Formats: sequence, C-alpha cells, structure tokens
Amino acid sequence: MNAAKIARNLKMRGLTIKSVAEGSAHEDGMVEITALVHVQVPTFGSRVNVVAECDGGESFQFYPERRASDLDGLVDDIRKACGLEA
Repeated sequence: MNAAKIARNLKMRGLTIKSVAEGSAHEDGMVEITALVHVQVPTFGSRVNVVAECDGGESFQFYPERRASDLDGLVDDIRKACGLEA
C-alpha cells in the first residue's frame, strides 16, 4: 500500500501532514499527523488504522482498521485522536 497516496487524499480533505514514510518488507509505513498521532499503513493489504500515543509513550490507542478507501472514516478517527470533534 502507498503511504504517499493516503497522505495526498488526507490533505485533500483538509488535514495537515507532518511526514510520510513508505513501508518495507520489514516495517509498516506511516503518515504522521502530529507527534502523537499517525496512520499506520501496512506494506501489504488494504486496511489502515489510526494510532495515538498515550501516557508519554507508555501505551498506544489503536482505532479500528479501515479500508484505505474509507477516507471519511479515517478522517473522523484522526480528528478524534487529535481531540477534535468528528
């Protein structure tokens, strides 16, 4: 799956992207929204999910997996993770 494509689609929906990292055979890619919130983009498959760092990095909140094409749901999850109204 292509993290840059996900990032472009999120930008078109009004989100600011901090950075993008493509995945490899050994590591998932990610679209960083803030220092504490990112979208995990697997190298293989078609499902992504929002991850929020909690408790100073001691734990993580994983939002439900979504199809990469469910951008409205993904944006809602990002807004919730960032503490914004969905």
